[in-house]
Amino acid sequence: IKIDASEDTNYIDSIHFWTYWQGSSTAVGTYQLANGTAIGLFRCDNPHISNIFALNYNVGLSLSTGSAGIPHKVHLVNADFDACVTGIHIYSPGTSTNFASLLMSNVTIQGPSVSGAPTGNGIWVQSGSAYTMIQAANVRVSNSGQNAIEIDAGNVNLSLIHI
Repeated sequence: IKIDASEDTNYIDSIHFWTYWQGSSTAVGTYQLANGTAIGLFRCDNPHISNIFALNYNVGLSLSTGSAGIPHKVHLVNADFDACVTGIHIYSPGTSTNFASLLMSNVTIQGPSVSGAPTGNGIWVQSGSAYTMIQAANVRVSNSGQNAIEIDAGNVNLSLIHI
């Protein structure tokens, strides 16, 4: 799912990303693990994402700069990014008055456990994503190939409860 230039509230609810027809060791599964993104948000205002399951993707949720700006006030509730190289990737340069922001609760992220799988971070705020705000409660990151949380950008506000 890719959303760009959406200037009003979006609702994404009860989506189950799973390759029922292809196993993770097939060519499709290997490609998806190396290149796939389950949900990509670009220029969005106030999207509400809930009850999401993504299995065997390179990125579970991506927040990036879009055609007219950044994702703003993203709400993520009840999500499981299972066997994803990077559960949540943020590359969305904001400004001092317009933060790219993610509010999340009840989220689990598990890295892939197959031999030879790419490695990544559970939550990654990539360099260049200054002015990002993340508020999180009840988040679990396990089996990440690198770090549970990697912040490579300046001016990032991170507030964590029950991590």
